[in-house]
Amino acid sequence: MITNTQGTKVSALIFSDYLEFFKNTFQLYKRYRISNATLILTEPRYRLGSYEHSWSLTKKTLIEPQPDLTSPTLPNLFNFTPFSEMFKYADVENNLRLSLSTGNGSSILINPPVNTDLRLYNWFQQNNKEIKDLLQRETYKDTDILLPHPK
Repeated sequence: MITNTQGTKVSALIFSDYLEFFKNTFQLYKRYRISNATLILTEPRYRLGSYEHSWSLTKKTLIEPQPDLTSPTLPNLFNFTPFSEMFKYADVENNLRLSLSTGNGSSILINPPVNTDLRLYNWFQQNNKEIKDLLQRETYKDTDILLPHPK
């Protein structure tokens, strides 16, 4: 799966004839400019979101690594459903929302390299006792005593 800068999810196919050619091309969380890919209309049951096509990558496809200007970030796209409406999805075979399962081409990264999260975590560790004290005294209701924002 590929995600563009607007958050559109696109599936890319590499057929067996080209697997060896592309085997060392992509790395997780890296940015690439992909051009000259062939568009294939995707069956509705295999679509990722509302995008109707998949990309087929061949030896004619140009893939250029792009510099990472900031730490790698992927768009967070969440679809929240109120519990009272869950019955609508109970018997749906093709629910393309967040899932705890993975397919052959997917991977799960535990503790991804995200600098912002690490800074916030470190700030929390440094101020842990004071945060617990402030929460217990409900000082979050008084803006004059709040902790400074993480730097």
